[in-house]
Amino acid sequence: MGLAHNHGELCETLAQLARVDAITEAEANRMFERASEAWERRSRKNWRVTVRPGLLKAYPQLCVLDGIDTRSAALSNEAVPTIRLD
Repeated sequence: MGLAHNHGELCETLAQLARVDAITEAEANRMFERASEAWERRSRKNWRVTVRPGLLKAYPQLCVLDGIDTRSAALSNEAVPTIRLD
């Protein structure tokens, strides 16, 4: 829904959510508002990425993500690593 909001398509997206979930558009809007508030709160936190050992064994390329600090990654000039799992 955030992407739809950024692209100016939130009304259509909320209407579709209301139809699919059989709720009112007002309820869909409240869902969006609550989700947005949760996203805002979580975005203020500093997160550290931890990759479970089993995943590291299966996908060793994930090691570049293990231990990344989200706040320092966002503030640095270096891009967050992109990996391929295929």
